[in-house]
Amino acid sequence: EGGCHHCSGRGTFGRVAVMELMRNDRKLRAGIRDNKNAEELSDISHANGHSSILREGLARFAEGVVDFEEIRLFEMLDR
Repeated sequence: EGGCHHCSGRGTFGRVAVMELMRNDRKLRAGIRDNKNAEELSDISHANGHSSILREGLARFAEGVVDFEEIRLFEMLDR
């Protein structure tokens, strides 16, 4: 809980970032140009092989890198 001297007591040393990146390809640019909403843009991106932050979080959990409690945050962000 209190962290260590490496992270000045913040508990952040050795943490791994779990993030979601969208590749700005032709189809996504067309969706942006057509004023698609965030959900529609997400659908376009996922159809092109993009992985959601929830999937990335679950993959990191399976690797033992993140705690299952952190998956709740990813689930909220994936909505």
